[in-house]
Amino acid sequence: MLLGGNYGYEQAIVMEKRTEPNVSYSLVGASRESTIQRELNAISANCFIATMFVTYQETIVVLQCPPN
Repeated sequence: MLLGGNYGYEQAIVMEKRTEPNVSYSLVGASRESTIQRELNAISANCFIATMFVTYQETIVVLQCPPN
């Protein structure tokens, strides 16, 4: 995933996905804390935060969830 910003920088995030049965991943990203909070509140209670990346412009959250 490449993320661009207003200041001409780019970030690259490289992750390895484990091959676990019955697991799905969701990605939530935003530049405002209130938007991230609203998105996380809308996610199922069975999901948990697997990884979180915070920069001075963006927050990216990778959620691990059981299948629907």
